[in-house]
Amino acid sequence: MQQISNGLSFQCGNLDTGHSVNLAQILCPVPWASLGLDDVQGLPRQGFSNNCGVFVLMYAFYIVARAQFDFNETNMQQIRHWWCLVLLKNVPMPSEQERRLQEATGGKGNAG
Repeated sequence: MQQISNGLSFQCGNLDTGHSVNLAQILCPVPWASLGLDDVQGLPRQGFSNNCGVFVLMYAFYIVARAQFDFNETNMQQIRHWWCLVLLKNVPMPSEQERRLQEATGGKGNAG
């Protein structure tokens, strides 16, 4: 993988609309380099499936973790399961009773 000190932005195939580059500039206004799929060594490829969102999540995760890409299309069921567990453990989901209490109290919870 080419080392870029200021930033990294991926383009999806030939669908370069510039949105990723514009967002990158807003978040971090430094020079960014745009790389295509062929520019990153060892980047797993999605086959003809509906796993594009999972691939994007994993690309981001591996890039931030500076890890070697070691997943592929055959791992998608396990990866989806893992993401569900990570989200359920780390993103609190209030119960129906807690949501109603929040609505009734204007989001202040149980003030009693």
